[in-house]
Amino acid sequence: MTIKTIFSLLIVSVLFSACTQTTHNDYSAHEILDSDSPPLIGCDLSSNQGNGIPFERLQLITYYDGLDQATLQIEVERGGGWRSSWIEVRTRSFGIEIGTFEFDLRGYRPTGRFRIGGVIENGVVDGLAFAWLWRDQDGHYRSYRSEARSPTSDARIIGIWPLLQNLYGDNLVNVTPHVTTNFGRGQARALILGAELLPNGKYSK
Repeated sequence: MTIKTIFSLLIVSVLFSACTQTTHNDYSAHEILDSDSPPLIGCDLSSNQGNGIPFERLQLITYYDGLDQATLQIEVERGGGWRSSWIEVRTRSFGIEIGTFEFDLRGYRPTGRFRIGGVIENGVVDGLAFAWLWRDQDGHYRSYRSEARSPTSDARIIGIWPLLQNLYGDNLVNVTPHVTTNFGRGQARALILGAELLPNGKYSK
């Protein structure tokens, strides 16, 4: 095995929808293939009561306003950046579900690069908003909310009209069916509030 082969960039795209997963390896572009990309633990969210979220976990929340389903790809890396992987999730409209996902990063970390696709307009404002809570390998907490590249003429911020729906009470329970505790639902709401809808595109925070 050559040095080039050893240090070739790995990209593994893992698609998660309704808490099921398939793995797609890009054989045409990369010589190293790895099956240990960050696995989906589930769509429930570990409660942080008593600092209970395990180390190296990434909790991801999505809020989609549009038709059909949208996809979000988040790049993660390890080994000083020589090995990378893409976590991909698919999410339906917020009227059906607010997406909740929890991953075991296993030594990977988010790079800050992400891609959004599949957004189909259907109303006043459209796009995909997301937020994550990451507890790193040292136990430190890091959070991020999607943010528009430039100001918009319509409010596209989750929690501000017209994006107020299904964030509280029984409505929140109904659209987060995989989350089993009030602590988990509270985390999902706290994270996604303030995130901004984004259109299809490639981004870097």
